[in-house]
Amino acid sequence: MHLLPILLLLSSTTQPCGCGKIEITGYAHLVYEYTMDESDPNYGFFSLPYVRVQFKGKLTDRLSFRIEPDLVEGKVKYAYADLSHIPYVTLRMGLMKVPFGFEFQPFPVTNITPTLTGATKLFTGLGLGADGGIMAMAKLPYTELKLALLENLPNATEKGYVANLNIKPVDMITLGGSYYKGNVIKWYTLYEGYLEFKHNILNVEGNYILREGENDGYKSSGFYVQAYRKFDLPMKNHYICPAIKYGTLEPNNTLDGDKKSELWLGFNVSYGKNIRIMTYFNLNKEETNEVKNNKLLMDVHFAF
Repeated sequence: MHLLPILLLLSSTTQPCGCGKIEITGYAHLVYEYTMDESDPNYGFFSLPYVRVQFKGKLTDRLSFRIEPDLVEGKVKYAYADLSHIPYVTLRMGLMKVPFGFEFQPFPVTNITPTLTGATKLFTGLGLGADGGIMAMAKLPYTELKLALLENLPNATEKGYVANLNIKPVDMITLGGSYYKGNVIKWYTLYEGYLEFKHNILNVEGNYILREGENDGYKSSGFYVQAYRKFDLPMKNHYICPAIKYGTLEPNNTLDGDKKSELWLGFNVSYGKNIRIMTYFNLNKEETNEVKNNKLLMDVHFAF
């Protein structure tokens, strides 16, 4: 690693920054899933999809870092440095979250439902949630732009790239889109568009994703729309948040009768800053098949 000395030199400053402190936080998700498929016996099962510890700190007033190992996977999920040397622009280098998939970007820390929709999995299902590379993030009035050159982990030999644009004309509205092209076994190209409306009465968001694979001869697409609202409870940092989410997935646009749809109904309950419980019913349908894979899920989120 020869980047750190270069970054320290670029970010040198004579102003005090209060640096040297490391903030240690973490979170874990414990998920219970009961599939209503009439199998006997069927007691459901527990899983521990996430146990992560996050280390964040500042080396100078312009150089910060984040390291986040995942104890379940037994590897480092994110490890990058942020350099803020140019006004309005931050340069990120290392292993980072790929800026694609509107629903995926806060996942799994502040997600509304326990599982991502089929549309979002068109991206995350390729194994592209985190990747090594370099990214420039520009925050301008009403606009945020991200451009990244990626390594295409874990097994590609050619570089990938992604562009993400957020426009926020007013505080309550965010609209944007992304473009991703990368080689993971083969070349994939993905596009997305999204819209978010936040208000004290109701929060609504929607996302559309289109995926093309090299020489596949078909396209895959999906969308979801989600509505939710948080109701504060008398105790500080306590709330209940009912939500509904609907999504569809078209795995192959050249085939008839293969569309899938899903409906999520449930709520989140927050017990202070450290405990959140998500309880949801997940209804799944396939266009031409009678499937029995509806689910009841509970996700207990611990944070520290």
